[in-house]
Amino acid sequence: MLFYTGNTRIGNQRDRHTSQCLAVSDDGIHFKKLGPVIPELPEGVTPHIRDPKIVRHGDHWLMLLGAQTTDLKGRLAVYRSQDLHQWEFVALCGDEMGDFGYMWECQIYLS
Repeated sequence: MLFYTGNTRIGNQRDRHTSQCLAVSDDGIHFKKLGPVIPELPEGVTPHIRDPKIVRHGDHWLMLLGAQTTDLKGRLAVYRSQDLHQWEFVALCGDEMGDFGYMWECQIYLS
């Protein structure tokens, strides 16, 4: 399974529409796109939400996303799933960090 951020531009104003998507593969080389698993933004978040990271937490999965609030503060959006296909919004985290950047990115480092 490969999770990624899909971006499209809509209308004459070219408004950004962001969704979190899923692609699957049997061999790790050839992927079939299944489309959005999170098609809508959580309330109070701009289309600058991206970089899905999936982690197992107990009996469920979490998706962590770098996000920007409508008041231009970086935050972490957290979603939860039992099956990696249906996701529910849990929380927007990071208020305790204050004004710690206008957008958060979720990077992965392999060593």
